[in-house]
Amino acid sequence: MRFQFDPWLIKKSKTNKSFNSGKPIPLLVMFGEIIKENDKSFLINVHGKPEPSSICFSCGAELTHPVSVLYGIGPDCGKHFHISPVKDIMNHMDELKKKFSDIKWRGLVPKKSVVITPEYKHIIVFRYNGIPTRVETTDESKVQLIYNNSEVLSHEKIEY
Repeated sequence: MRFQFDPWLIKKSKTNKSFNSGKPIPLLVMFGEIIKENDKSFLINVHGKPEPSSICFSCGAELTHPVSVLYGIGPDCGKHFHISPVKDIMNHMDELKKKFSDIKWRGLVPKKSVVITPEYKHIIVFRYNGIPTRVETTDESKVQLIYNNSEVLSHEKIEY
């Protein structure tokens, strides 16, 4: 599942240090699962994952540079997570995914302060250099790359 949090949840609380042991959520958008829930909150276990976005997942600033939009994180916050822009970005995507997946958080989230949407698995059959190829992926940037660089023959999107 994809979790998008209200911005106040990524800031350290000066007034309520007992809430989640004073540990803010590291990113505005994270992915994971609901462990438990009650009437007012979810207990969640989440991790980071790069995803194209026009807002920074770390601070909420608007992103305009193509590399930042592809990462979902701006240059200042990217340095914080030791992610620097590179010329051949697609060759470094696995490294980037690893760095994001190492960003983990577990805690309580008020239901009114999070939007939860399902993740999708894409099954795409496409022709690249004349060769039919089938790919299964949850990576939206990979889907976009396939659409931009090949002839798509079929595309199935499955919620999971």
